[in-house]
Amino acid sequence: MKSEIEIGKVYKLTDANPHAFSKIIKVSQNEIWNDVLEDDELATLAWGDWYQWDDENIYCLFGAGFDTYRLAPTTKEEIAIYEDKIKKYRSEDDNDTEV
Repeated sequence: MKSEIEIGKVYKLTDANPHAFSKIIKVSQNEIWNDVLEDDELATLAWGDWYQWDDENIYCLFGAGFDTYRLAPTTKEEIAIYEDKIKKYRSEDDNDTEV
């Protein structure tokens, strides 16, 4: 997986089911406590509005950050679908699929 994330590019969260997609708006480093290692770690998080969809519904997790090691680059085809789904999500008047 890619660890150096570029702001403004679309990435997919590969371990989400179905995959989630987002245009990255910022990258930050947060210290976290790891109980297993009993040590502090530095997590690099990529932030954005993450969209998922199944056959009928589109879901959005607003302003979420995920570990950059969980992200993968997207293809041109995936980006086109992502942009189309966002337009559809935003055009729905009574959108109750917000997470």
